[in-house]
Amino acid sequence: MSSTAESAIRRQKARGFLFRLSLADAIRAHWQRSLHREPCDWAFANRKGKPRWQESILRRHIKPAAVRVGVGKIGWHTFRHSYSSLLRRVGADIKVQQELLRHSTIQSTMNVYTQAMSEGKRAANSVVVRSVLPCETCCGVIGA
Repeated sequence: MSSTAESAIRRQKARGFLFRLSLADAIRAHWQRSLHREPCDWAFANRKGKPRWQESILRRHIKPAAVRVGVGKIGWHTFRHSYSSLLRRVGADIKVQQELLRHSTIQSTMNVYTQAMSEGKRAANSVVVRSVLPCETCCGVIGA
């Protein structure tokens, strides 16, 4: 695979659900080192326990952690896309997704934020294939 293709795959993975658990682990480790570790405390609090400026958090903590775990460049919208894809993965109704993401139109949720997961695509394809083709034909179909 070419480095251009690998780079494109990495960017796509970073945009959607596939921001890795190791990034979540890095954020959790930061919080555990913090002076403020109560459940209601901010993950990125200043010395007084108040929230830090969001761009400072991104520049000083989130982006370096993403680079360390191999995700590459990310921003706050990466988390929105990931959250949307995770909602889709757990089967949340599209209207619920729209409201949780605070989109004014359902089209934004469906067309921009939510990406179908591979498992969901395979499962949907398998149902259609089984309903159209006789069973003996389906046996050799991948995902059927």
